[in-house]
Amino acid sequence: MNKSVIFLTVVLFAAALAWGQSITVTAPNGCESWTLGTSQGITWSSQGCTGNVRINLVNAGGGVFGTIAIVPVASGSYSWTVGQTNSGPAPSGDYRIGLYVPTQDVDDQSDVAFSIIGSPQPTPSVTVTAPNGGEAWLRGATKTIAWSHSQASGNVRIDLVNAGGGVFGTIATVPVASGSYSWTVGETNAGTAPYGDYRIGLHVADQNVEDLSDGVFKITMEFASATMQAQMMILPSFPDLKVSILPNPASPAVNEKTVVEFRVENIGKAASEATMMRIFMGSHLKGTWNVPGLQPGKHYSLDYKLTPDAPGWILWSGDVDHDSKIKDKQRENNFAQFKMVVRGPDLKITSVSSPDRRQILLQKCVLNVEVTNMGSAACGTFELDVDLDTCPGIAHGRDYRVQEGGLAPGQTAKFRFTHRYKCYGNKSIDIYVDKANQIKEEDESNNQAGFSFNISGGNIID
Repeated sequence: MNKSVIFLTVVLFAAALAWGQSITVTAPNGCESWTLGTSQGITWSSQGCTGNVRINLVNAGGGVFGTIAIVPVASGSYSWTVGQTNSGPAPSGDYRIGLYVPTQDVDDQSDVAFSIIGSPQPTPSVTVTAPNGGEAWLRGATKTIAWSHSQASGNVRIDLVNAGGGVFGTIATVPVASGSYSWTVGETNAGTAPYGDYRIGLHVADQNVEDLSDGVFKITMEFASATMQAQMMILPSFPDLKVSILPNPASPAVNEKTVVEFRVENIGKAASEATMMRIFMGSHLKGTWNVPGLQPGKHYSLDYKLTPDAPGWILWSGDVDHDSKIKDKQRENNFAQFKMVVRGPDLKITSVSSPDRRQILLQKCVLNVEVTNMGSAACGTFELDVDLDTCPGIAHGRDYRVQEGGLAPGQTAKFRFTHRYKCYGNKSIDIYVDKANQIKEEDESNNQAGFSFNISGGNIID
């Protein structure tokens, strides 16, 4: 058999393998107008394709603006926040969607350009303006609760919130556009609030918008006659147990040893009896402890130790005398909450200096990658992986670099990779930072980048 016959046989065999393998953009496929910041569906159909598809935003005049995502090709769709790419937000203009499946080396683009227009819709907001901290309102008096709003619609629920956290009761539900509500101070759907410190909470359920008074205001005693005041002066003194939550540090980093002090202090004028204190992490009861009787001005503390293993936040709650056995002056002091933010690192691929879109066979491809810790805590040693398309009959290529000692917040590490390709065609490079997820990050969704390009040249070189 001569060389021409062998070559023809190979070509026909390759064509048979590729037969029926295709991917097609179905939306946006031309003339659509999508607003920046809105959520839109990129969709496609495929036949005979496996593995992942890279979704690129392509300038109308040619050239990739940036990569939108890399997802399983079988999913058939991707929900895109219009304009977002790994190269930053795209400006208004005309674009196409480009799809590339490296496993089968097939691609497609929108038939006609679509338009990205306008700017993101403004975020709705509502803000308490009165009472906003420092006011003293007589219980039973008529006072105006006021707020400002932007882009908010529907009804707003007005809540009376305990100074230590937790809603005492709902005051009213009114149209958010009204901007104010005339309140008989202290009246709620849970009954009349006792004297003490509170905040006003606003919640627009239709848009999930809320706000809270910046500081506490005080509900004070109604006007009393001289006789009533004289009678009150001879009333017996009571204990007043106040719960405080004092974490150290207040905002720990991941894996940092932390001590949360739960303190019960008698700020009343009479001794208290022995009682119980409960500690909650979120909705989980972590334990119940005995609190001895306390003289006025004395306190009892309990230290809860932990080492947070993931970034996020922890809601601590503590209460004392939950079964109300002690005749306490102000029951609202018996409960406290603290939202502790756990800081973590956030490794992000912030810069990729990719090869030219077309490379020459055997030419050295140089790839420069920058990784920045965008988080609020340092990270330890991590690995940067690069997956490379190789030639037929050669295992999928992999290269990596290790950043010893990690990165401090805001610090950037630079990496350089080189590779020579021995065959031509469309190629892709996928880049991963901390691919094995050994580092607990504030955001795990920005650890990947990738792009495709073409190698031009002659025959395959052994």
